[in-house]
Amino acid sequence: MKLRILSIFLLFITNSFAQQDPNWDNTQIEKWPEECKKIMIPSTLDGKNQPAIFYAAMQQNRPLIVSLHTWSANYEQEDELVKECIKKDYNYIHPDFRGPNKNFEACGSEFVIQDIEDAIAYAVENGKVDPNNIHVVGTSGGGYATLLTYMNTNHPVKTFSAWVPLSDLKKWYYESEGRGNKYSIDIAASTVKEADFDRENYYLGEEEALKRSPIYMATPIEKRKNSKLYIYAGIHDGYTGSVPITQSLNFYNKVVADFDSLEKKEIIPQEDIIEMLASRNFVGANKDTIADRLIHYQKSYKDLVKLTIFEGTHECLTSVALNQVEVDKVLAIGDANGAKEYGWVDQLKKVHFEDFIYNTSISGNTIGFNNNDQEKLNTLLNVYMKYKPQLFVISPPPCEDDPIMKEKYHGSSERVKELLPKFKEVAELNDCIYIDIYTTLSPQWASLAKDGITFTHFH
Repeated sequence: MKLRILSIFLLFITNSFAQQDPNWDNTQIEKWPEECKKIMIPSTLDGKNQPAIFYAAMQQNRPLIVSLHTWSANYEQEDELVKECIKKDYNYIHPDFRGPNKNFEACGSEFVIQDIEDAIAYAVENGKVDPNNIHVVGTSGGGYATLLTYMNTNHPVKTFSAWVPLSDLKKWYYESEGRGNKYSIDIAASTVKEADFDRENYYLGEEEALKRSPIYMATPIEKRKNSKLYIYAGIHDGYTGSVPITQSLNFYNKVVADFDSLEKKEIIPQEDIIEMLASRNFVGANKDTIADRLIHYQKSYKDLVKLTIFEGTHECLTSVALNQVEVDKVLAIGDANGAKEYGWVDQLKKVHFEDFIYNTSISGNTIGFNNNDQEKLNTLLNVYMKYKPQLFVISPPPCEDDPIMKEKYHGSSERVKELLPKFKEVAELNDCIYIDIYTTLSPQWASLAKDGITFTHFH
């Protein structure tokens, strides 16, 4: 009788560790839409053919979506994004990059990085792709691959969207060991060469783990100045999911610090991290939502990196995963107040993070005439004559009275007051949208412009 009880108990333990793939790491093979085709892409690193699912848009100059599979799956894994891409006529590629992360060639290796590069190159060459409108997106292990691509690609990728990603293989190995899930064995199998790997006595290949972790890679600052990185994580991940949110929080801080080692304001403080981990919540006012989910925490650095911690677990909110593809392109024309760091254009970029705002502001810029006979200072006329864009006319800011300003600016305050109604009138006559900042800034101008004319403080 005791022997039977022991047998049943052992069976129960064995079954409890025979874990199913979680929802966002499923290996289900999809019956792909007939518009898609399976292709083979020879690796430019070792010559091995790498499979992928590919859809070429019907129209010219369409966006390209590079969708990266999860940790335990391959290129045939079901992907909810493909139907939306076909519907919107986006080029789409779903590469294999050495399949599931269970072997030495997979899991962030040099082969993986090159396979993704090769897949993008194939899509650009064989699709109807706008080469300046490429977007990389992935969830879980695909989020990890997205961060790897952010740190390594030479393609001019416009946005990178990493959902519930891991960024530090070494830490995730020990986190997975502590949670008793299967991923620590996968990491060991990927960081120890096959000849040395023993499933019964596995261990972490630490050197390989560090080499394959985005958090230990140098951020390619110059290559990413025209890209945006989005990082998303559900606040319950690590509790009800497999990847603790610190994998996202720490990577965000790393990238911001690489862009600016002196940046303090936009770095996530340790006390905020501790609060989110301890309470799975964050006390804050005026919380926004994403796909009807509460946003617990959000940080952004300039218009380059944005982190969102939402009410959820280890998942991608597919209804918003492609929201960054079709956004506004704004050309900002201004003078010194727009040209200087943290000027009005930088502030606009932060408020409208998703939009791509190109700043052409230059000190001494004018509207409609060549200041000091310099054509480059007549940006508005040059741009309008060529492109005929939708124009937004922003009123001049206030000027202080003469006593506190340099002599060459004397009389500016009265002239600006006289010009205000004329700016509005001309804007309306030419179907431009008029924005009045003068009225808003006047009461506080003395504290914003110490010399009476140039912004020196921004809020």
